Amino acid sequence: MKTRFNGQVVWITGASSGIGAALAREFVKNGAKVALSARRIDRLLELQSELGESAHVFPVDVRDKESVMRVADDIASQLVKIDVVVANAGYHVVGNLEDLSEEVWRNLFETNVFGVVWTCQAAIPYLKKTRGRLAIMSSVSGKIALGRTSAYSASKFALMGLANALYLELFKSGVSVTAVAPGVVESEIHTVDNLGHKKDLSQLRNRNFYFKWPTDKAAEVMVKAIHERRREVVITGHGKVAAFLTSHFPTLTYWGMAKVSAGNRSSSW
Repeated sequence: MKTRFNGQVVWITGASSGIGAALAREFVKNGAKVALSARRIDRLLELQSELGESAHVFPVDVRDKESVMRVADDIASQLVKIDVVVANAGYHVVGNLEDLSEEVWRNLFETNVFGVVWTCQAAIPYLKKTRGRLAIMSSVSGKIALGRTSAYSASKFALMGLANALYLELFKSGVSVTAVAPGVVESEIHTVDNLGHKKDLSQLRNRNFYFKWPTDKAAEVMVKAIHERRREVVITGHGKVAAFLTSHFPTLTYWGMAKVSAGNRSSSW
């Protein structure tokens, strides 16, 4: 068994499914105790049953700042310390900017951005005590924006900025900050609507992209990067290509994507 995090306490938000649940499994494989947080208590209890004594359930809605602060205190009290925090809670929104309501924007940012901010604020005092590790779950969509993802990309770009700023702020304290940017990974991110509510699963489109990574593979890479205290890790090959192109050839990349999106119609660019 791997022992990268032997005896350490890892707090994961958004742990009820997808990447969050896969991360919990991978951290336990690496010897950690995991504190599982999300809104869906039933799913957390299922995961706890699977992982056994190494898993502890601390339900929370990350949009509620006071609840997040209270849960961080509870984890530190019951499990003695907090060594690693993965701010993972979030969901996906799709649609043209002009079609997205104020409610959609506000709900998304309450979870994807402010939920992460409250998690970080609650966790940092405890991480400073252990010279621990903080991971912020952004996305390749936080490095390259696609059409119809203005709201989601904006939230994930915000998290990249947050992670980079915290890396500088916490460097002297010994707390590492890792920005995690996954590309297309198996998850339930597309099973909720633009307000974060569960969709009718019978109406979901098949999204079996040939380049999609399984969650266990992605989680293994993420956990290794967090252990190594890397500032940033981009997950999946296509994600790395996209990040490289927008970093080195942004104008050409976006122009090319715009041309493709417009069906190769004439452009005034």
